Amino acid sequence: MQPTGRNWSERHLGSEELIGILYETVPRDGHLDACLYCQGRFQAMSERRETDAVWAEREGLVGAREFAAQRARIYARLEAAPTSRPAGIKLWLWAGAPLAAVAALLLTVGIPTSKPVAEPAAAVAVAAPDTLYTDIYQSLSQETPAGVSAVAGMFEPVSLQTGTVKD
Repeated sequence: MQPTGRNWSERHLGSEELIGILYETVPRDGHLDACLYCQGRFQAMSERRETDAVWAEREGLVGAREFAAQRARIYARLEAAPTSRPAGIKLWLWAGAPLAAVAALLLTVGIPTSKPVAEPAAAVAVAAPDTLYTDIYQSLSQETPAGVSAVAGMFEPVSLQTGTVKD
């Protein structure tokens, strides 16, 4: 397929797709071969990758090969480690001692200090239906509510006359 100029009606590859093609995690499609715009972006990314690799090698930074070798050594050590350890017994010894101490503390302190539960209070007396309506009528007929009399002593009477205005 011959590369052509930019076709404005066609969708171009995004940065994620180009990076996927660069690292070979996404299959390469025909659009990259046909579109000059996407080819230019892909070429710039691949050149940047090569210069970064050369710079990292020159500076002595760890590369992908070193990481792969390190990963292989770690997996080899994990596979060589014994799998049947008496770790369960050690775990119960370490976890059992604090649990036993907490249980002993609760038994020695918790039981003697607990008080018996008090019996429920007697039920509140409910007004008889024949006096209920008279009590409501009396409370509504008062000019000031009963709760205000307790609070009224906290305030001093205020005089509304502040003086006379002089011309």
